Amino acid sequence: MDAPAATRPSIEAPEAVYFGNGCFWGRQFDFVSAEKALGRGPEQISAVVGYAGGRQTGPDGKVCYYLADPRVGGAGG
Repeated sequence: MDAPAATRPSIEAPEAVYFGNGCFWGRQFDFVSAEKALGRGPEQISAVVGYAGGRQTGPDGKVCYYLADPRVGGAGG
């Protein structure tokens, strides 16, 4: 009995996925690090970040802020 011919998986159009979890700069760092670990180069990295909150600002006029954790050299958020 012959083995079935190898087939390439179909490549579908990418899906947009939204994560709402804390500092978007920290998430950008995490996603880019994960994609690099998968062997993707700069031209293949697809993680992008942005603010998707409401229209109101805080008392100081900001919509978000960043608080670096000195234990991790300022990375994360």
